[in-house]
Amino acid sequence: MPNLSDRIKGYLLNSGVALLALVFSLLAGEALLRIYLDKAPWETRKSGHHKIFCEYDSVLGWRKIPNKTGRHFEDEYDVLESFNSRGLRGPEYSYEKNEAEYRILILGDSFAEGYTVEFAELFSEVLKKEMNNNGNKYCEVINCGTAGYSTDQELLFFQREGNKYRPDLAILLFYDNDPWYNTQSKYWRGYKPLFKLENGKVVLTNVPVPKPDTSAIQIISKKRSFFRGVKDWCNYNSYLYVFLRQRIENSYDLFSLAIKLGLAETHEIARISVPDEFKVFKKTYDDDVVKAWEITAALIKQLNEEIVSANGKLLVFYVSPRSSIYLDDWQATKRKYEISDQDWDTDRVGIELRKICEINKIDFIEPTESFKTEAAKLGKNGKQLYFVEDGHWNREGHEFVGETLARYINSNYLMKTMTRAGNDLFNFKFE
Repeated sequence: MPNLSDRIKGYLLNSGVALLALVFSLLAGEALLRIYLDKAPWETRKSGHHKIFCEYDSVLGWRKIPNKTGRHFEDEYDVLESFNSRGLRGPEYSYEKNEAEYRILILGDSFAEGYTVEFAELFSEVLKKEMNNNGNKYCEVINCGTAGYSTDQELLFFQREGNKYRPDLAILLFYDNDPWYNTQSKYWRGYKPLFKLENGKVVLTNVPVPKPDTSAIQIISKKRSFFRGVKDWCNYNSYLYVFLRQRIENSYDLFSLAIKLGLAETHEIARISVPDEFKVFKKTYDDDVVKAWEITAALIKQLNEEIVSANGKLLVFYVSPRSSIYLDDWQATKRKYEISDQDWDTDRVGIELRKICEINKIDFIEPTESFKTEAAKLGKNGKQLYFVEDGHWNREGHEFVGETLARYINSNYLMKTMTRAGNDLFNFKFE
């Protein structure tokens, strides 16, 4: 029978072998993940998968970098995105407009920018193709969408740049987090301009916008606990750590377990609290959300007045969130945040937005029901309209939106008259 000393040695040997096996497994996992993810630069993932394509702007907060080309790489897509000399996705667009051209300008956030799909698959390019499907290139669609923008920045962009293109039609894509961030001076990308209401008019404040905070690398170097320092180091240097962390944080049960085990700090429980921007879905609004909608209504009214004064027309398109289209997603959201249909309604944003548009006589598309119909149709072939993890439209989603907009525009705005002056030209009038 082995003595105590032999048992201790055996225990230490087995523990050492187990520890070495664990370290080897982690290193192997890290190496394999790096090989797999090296399709895209590590700097892209380390600072946010599309954050590096923006630069500081003293009025807008941030803007896309002119002449920038970079790759967006995630589990669900791998897309090369390029901007022209004015920071727009696509070719160079002239401010001057041919009288025979019908020009459409797109304003919006990440759904409008569409960095999850290739440029040819972007809804604005689908729209352009549908409008020009008779072989006559009379329609141009200029996509000015910038990820992270809310209605306030979209208004400022139109005032500073968008109106130079003299659009016949401006399409504003509106997402459910717009109302909340229209009243915030900071977004995760950086600081923002901030409008306030004075006598029913929006007044710009917080300009020049403060420059971004100290870089994440500098933040790491600040004094903090050893445990927190290790976590931060792993967060910025380990592929495997980031891969596992993201999946744990996206799971209510796993993240709750991590908190109980002390692997996530107590204050991080806020990550599974209901986000403030979700308050727009509550059936009863508090004062903050009422204020957010008041500011939003004033911003949309101002944008409409400026577009109309420039001889254009505004069309507002509501971007239905994935949870409004896929019931399983909404059920998962309710479980994650412990909310119920008794107090929350995913249709609330569309209802409020419709009211604003009706009061201001602005055309409005609320596509939720048509999205549900299309989603059911695609589902029979195992396809969807949105990416599951990312939550933005995929190729099928962009195609459906482009086709939907083309049908609406052709049916509601354009009267086509063919004249002959050497070549066939198309003259359009609003009905």
